[in-house]
Amino acid sequence: MAQLVLLVAALGIWPSAKAQVHLGPDLPFVWHEDQTAAIDLDEFLKLPDTSLRRSQVPVSLGYTASALWVKIFLPASAFEGKDGWLTVGPNFINDIVVYFRPAGSDGDWARKDAGDLWPGKRGDIDYRFAVFNIPAPVPGNPGYDVVFRAESDSALLLKATLRTPADMAEHAAKSTGFWSFYFGLAAISFGLALLMAIFIRKPFLWSICLFSLTYVLVACVEGFVNWLIGDYAPNLQHYLTSVLNLMAFSSLLWMWSEMLEFKRHAPKIYRFVLGVAVLIALLTLLIPLGRYGLAVKIQTLIFSVGVVTFLVWLLVIYLQKKISLGLLLLGMSPLVYFATGIMAQLSLYGLIPYYDTIYVVWQYALMLNILTVLGLAVHRVQTENQQTREKRLLARELQLEREANVYQRQFIGMVAHEFRTPLAIISSALQNLRLTQINEAQREIRYDKIQRATDRLVQLTDNCLADSRLSSGNLYLDRQSTDLVGLTQSVIELFNTASEHNIKLTINGKPTLRVPGLVILSADAALLRIALSNLLDNALKHTGTGPISIDISTFADMVAVSITDTGPGIPTEYAERIFERYLRVESPGRRTSGTGLGLHVAREIATAHGGTLVLKPNHPQGCCFILTLPAQSNAKKRK
Repeated sequence: MAQLVLLVAALGIWPSAKAQVHLGPDLPFVWHEDQTAAIDLDEFLKLPDTSLRRSQVPVSLGYTASALWVKIFLPASAFEGKDGWLTVGPNFINDIVVYFRPAGSDGDWARKDAGDLWPGKRGDIDYRFAVFNIPAPVPGNPGYDVVFRAESDSALLLKATLRTPADMAEHAAKSTGFWSFYFGLAAISFGLALLMAIFIRKPFLWSICLFSLTYVLVACVEGFVNWLIGDYAPNLQHYLTSVLNLMAFSSLLWMWSEMLEFKRHAPKIYRFVLGVAVLIALLTLLIPLGRYGLAVKIQTLIFSVGVVTFLVWLLVIYLQKKISLGLLLLGMSPLVYFATGIMAQLSLYGLIPYYDTIYVVWQYALMLNILTVLGLAVHRVQTENQQTREKRLLARELQLEREANVYQRQFIGMVAHEFRTPLAIISSALQNLRLTQINEAQREIRYDKIQRATDRLVQLTDNCLADSRLSSGNLYLDRQSTDLVGLTQSVIELFNTASEHNIKLTINGKPTLRVPGLVILSADAALLRIALSNLLDNALKHTGTGPISIDISTFADMVAVSITDTGPGIPTEYAERIFERYLRVESPGRRTSGTGLGLHVAREIATAHGGTLVLKPNHPQGCCFILTLPAQSNAKKRK
């Protein structure tokens, strides 16, 4: 949309006005090329007609050391009875002198000086072009004889337009409005490219930033640099014009090659194109030597060779199906800028007639080209970011899958080991029971071993089933009124028969006898039993023969079950990970048994009931796990 608005504005913002006349189309003139650049005004006026040429289009002599002399007759009708404002240019001409006097007069010539190296005031009004006031001819006078002299180390060209004050004001307002729009878009596009280049750090984006400096060249050609900061740096516009004109084509080659990813598709051609770009950039060293014209000629030759090579290889990599048709067509977009730039150069060389439309169209093509390429850059960055996210997600999924496979193998190995021990106990006890010479007491011992081994197998199986159930995502809790004290005591009794530990139960810190219904919860009793069993089993594994304390504390909205052991405690580095699935913490000097599911399953059960399971900050003499559960009957359900 911005491109369309720019094009419409460029083609239609300056309608032709009746109150303006242009050198050439409206004012035929005679001109002379002074190859010595040494003759003065009087000598020019004495030249015979055979030394003068006639023209109706602005004359451009190309990059030459000659001086250009132009003589016109400015009729009184062009003034419409008012003072006239004579605009001369272009802005890159080093020195322009305007002489005028009433037609047919033998009096002195009035003189006005301008040019981008002129040390004085450039024009009679504060404007970006040199504008001189020409008084309205006195009544009866046919007009003015006007002579121009121009000399420059840039392309030698002369333009002049006479406007009435009203037309000058209208023209200045319209042109300033358009260029404000133009440079506003330029600032936005450059700022976006620069921010993306800084944060994303892609060569393609840096190449866009470098090529965007051509906007400054446009500002120089249109006179904005001198107009805004000429008082502080009077010659800055002159040198910027030369440097940026050379850099524009070298940066275009770099941006072009990055745009089409030549570094990936044709690395040798990529290096060749960059070499051409660097060579063109080095031509700026000729500017301080006064050889800018030579530098431009060399640039035109080198750049043309580089572009032809570039286009041939662009077609080659397309035929090799390394780039799509869409990218090929987008890759042709810089040709618009290149073609318009070459047309402008040809007109400056005088090889084709000079017209303002031909010369300024490259400035509009620059904007369209950068906006197009910047749009491609944004699209490419978005695509690359999406691909990066997908790759990271895929890598993460693969990593999780590898970890799951590792955990699964570890889990199977741990489960096999954990099952083997109880089964070995059962097998050994059964073999001993077959011996007829054992007495009844020994037989009871064997029965107890079988019972404990069977209970251990049941606990292992319950943990595996509970973990699967909790991980399924559609867990249903069979909530019933559950006597927490009775459930805890039954778990303690189960472990008391199987160990020599001293397990003490308190309620609110006080010893208590089993009183039915003392603490009632709405809970899944089977899952809650597994959680308590796992916590107590964990305490027994790490306590040795020391005491274990279980306290049930009641509060207004919750119940807390604290299980404290007197073991070695949990290392600090494992405190945050202790509830991870399959994690086992080795106690100093002893091997830890188990599958690594107990604490994980216990926490999942607590969470499913709307409660929590946390490890209280511990010390080397033991650790304390606190299981909290909602006291209300409408506790959180997990489904």
